[in-house]
Amino acid sequence: MWRFHRYYIKEFLVNLLLTFVMLFGVALLATVTRATGRAQGLGLLLTLRLTLYWSMSMLPQLLSISVLVASVFTFGRAASDNEITAMRAAGIRPLRLLGAVLFVGALVGAANSWLVHEVVPWTHYEKYRPTKDAFKLLMINNKSRQNQWELDKFQMRWAKPDGPGRYLDVDFNVSSDGGSQTGRADSLEIVYDEAEDALILLIDGFDGEITRNGKTVPVRLPGQTTLSFSIGVLEMRNRRNEGMQDISTTQLVAEVASGVTGRDWQARWWAGNRISEALSSLFFALIGFPIGVLFRRSGRMVSFAISFVPLAFYYGLFFLAKSLSRSSEAWEYSLLPVAGLALASIWMTRKVFRQ
Repeated sequence: MWRFHRYYIKEFLVNLLLTFVMLFGVALLATVTRATGRAQGLGLLLTLRLTLYWSMSMLPQLLSISVLVASVFTFGRAASDNEITAMRAAGIRPLRLLGAVLFVGALVGAANSWLVHEVVPWTHYEKYRPTKDAFKLLMINNKSRQNQWELDKFQMRWAKPDGPGRYLDVDFNVSSDGGSQTGRADSLEIVYDEAEDALILLIDGFDGEITRNGKTVPVRLPGQTTLSFSIGVLEMRNRRNEGMQDISTTQLVAEVASGVTGRDWQARWWAGNRISEALSSLFFALIGFPIGVLFRRSGRMVSFAISFVPLAFYYGLFFLAKSLSRSSEAWEYSLLPVAGLALASIWMTRKVFRQ
């Protein structure tokens, strides 16, 4: 009997791999523009890394779509070649086919569980966060497109660059907890001190004012002055706030257990939503079996198009559940999509077996 299951498992996995590679390639192409915009011309490696982060966030959805399409293709091919009819004639119940479906569905579901609980929150956090490498490339290599930077602790505008890390006719404002230094300079050079993990500003011809302890003093320094500040103080203006999507499920559960006020139902909803997303892979595999059998004579393209009906059904329930949860603050609605998908897959499978 293992040979019987192995035959369909192998075909199922091959179809799954081919579908996933195709969809992941499309996702990579779709995210290149967005990642390039986030990288702001900071180099190929950073662009590739951000592209990978954006694409990895879609892995659970891509795996769910892939397992559905693979299930449709595998058992649609088996039905169109009369393999299921031959099984019935040989006294083998087609119910045995569900062994391959459950095996592959459980395998993809386990992978999806790890992704949605741990990997996707991490990538969702990283793809929105500026890195130290990005700051160093931005500030030292003259990669700004508008001849200006607008950071919380450092604002700077210049007439033109004069080589790597050096700028002419500069207006700037550097602030810290101790005060601020505002004015213009004939030239300004930025160097990175790796030992101190700090940016050093070499300023020639400073003319401006220095504020210390609430007192502002006008200053003019025709020679060279030096300012130093840690890269850690640099934060983008209007930086995105962290949310539930950036937190792993383990952290969400810990937050619920600690009784954080005002976020309890939201944390439970996100945990339930991730459980629903992980389990959906199994039921997408199950619902693909009856779709493939019912539409075996229609061809692969029609079967492929029909396979998006349960996807629309699932995500329709997802948005409904999200709306109901927000209005009632009841996290249990997060399980509605996978519950609806499970009932639909069971009903369609029973219908096929009764034919």
